[in-house]
Amino acid sequence: MKQFKTRSRKLFLPLTFTCLLFSAILGAQSYQYLGGYDDLGFPNYLEEIEKIDSTVLPLIRTILPERVSLPERRPELINGAFDSDLQIVEKASLWVTFFHEEAGYKNVLGFYTYEIDSPPTTKPAPEEITIIFPNASRAGSGGRLVSGSKVKIGTFEPGTGIGWVLFSNGWRAAVTPGNWELYSNANFNTEKTAEKRAHSVSIYNPSLDNVILGFEDLSREHPVCDHDFNDVLFFVSADPPSAIQKANLADTKTLEEEVVEVPVEAAPELTEDVIEEGALIRLSKLYYNFDKASIRADATEDLDELVRIMTKYPDMTIAISSHTDSRGNDAYNLNLSKNRAKSVVDYLAKKGIDPKRVSSEGFGETKLLNECADGVSCSEEQHQYNRRTEVRIVEMGASVDVEYNNNGPKTIDKMPGSKG
Repeated sequence: MKQFKTRSRKLFLPLTFTCLLFSAILGAQSYQYLGGYDDLGFPNYLEEIEKIDSTVLPLIRTILPERVSLPERRPELINGAFDSDLQIVEKASLWVTFFHEEAGYKNVLGFYTYEIDSPPTTKPAPEEITIIFPNASRAGSGGRLVSGSKVKIGTFEPGTGIGWVLFSNGWRAAVTPGNWELYSNANFNTEKTAEKRAHSVSIYNPSLDNVILGFEDLSREHPVCDHDFNDVLFFVSADPPSAIQKANLADTKTLEEEVVEVPVEAAPELTEDVIEEGALIRLSKLYYNFDKASIRADATEDLDELVRIMTKYPDMTIAISSHTDSRGNDAYNLNLSKNRAKSVVDYLAKKGIDPKRVSSEGFGETKLLNECADGVSCSEEQHQYNRRTEVRIVEMGASVDVEYNNNGPKTIDKMPGSKG
């Protein structure tokens, strides 16, 4: 895997610099919006928080397990056998509800519409895209959404197709196209091979009469992409529910009945050659004493290496996640994991890393990597596998070297309309 340092590049002034400024202005796209939002991309047009049924998260983790490749496990979900776009067959109002995210990115969710009888052959123009969530990130993870944050996206006539777009890491104090524009219509995505262009799944849940919408937010040609399609998850609901065509969608009941357990691989260990934007990295040399959140003095090797790397890349931001095994009370484990994640932030701060560059979250025993759930007899080694702290590289930032040419052009290019 290439190190991030190879992505730095030199800019030659003044010609290149002015061109870059012009490109930045062009990057301010003319998307449509459902309303206003604050400086974290939190909408001011949310409906009342939707209460999420307790069965949904276990169901999704069964169908779209964390870090398990969906193309290998259930290729029919993304090979064209089912649709990811929705088809409206009778007049209806539609809502989109934020449910969950497994990503470190600050993603943007939008939608566009078209006539079913005349589907688009090219991706929609920016002005044809309406932004639903400017920053589809949870509170504590770079945003302010909570599970159940709900938005009405409009009322639609029969014969309307609805496509989705995720701007990967597109929230950057404003809505931008981000790292990649990822469409529910795989034909609009840019991977070189067609089988890697799918980025979303739409799965009908008959028990709640809504649609689960899941995304893979990394380019599927990116070396750290895990292809699990659960990086950010939403529900789509309609009034009346019958307005959404179900025959062309995958069904949770069928998928749940056919589920096959697949072992989950641990994230790679921390070395500089895995430092890539979007990478998930395991701090395997970080240990805590039993039942304690404080970091042991003899177990800071990974954290010291992380400090060195973050010092080398001063624009790099990360998200820390801490996990426990299944032994003990669920609520206690959740609190313990949160405190352990916070202790990492505190350690980095003492070593000179700005806490604003680090977010943290504890997941308790909700993301086990093996079968060692409550009531299952496992060895200490198997339980240790689940007790882990991980780092998600959210952004590497832009390290740009500027080099001045002694023999520049006689006249400096000016942007259109400038008087200088």
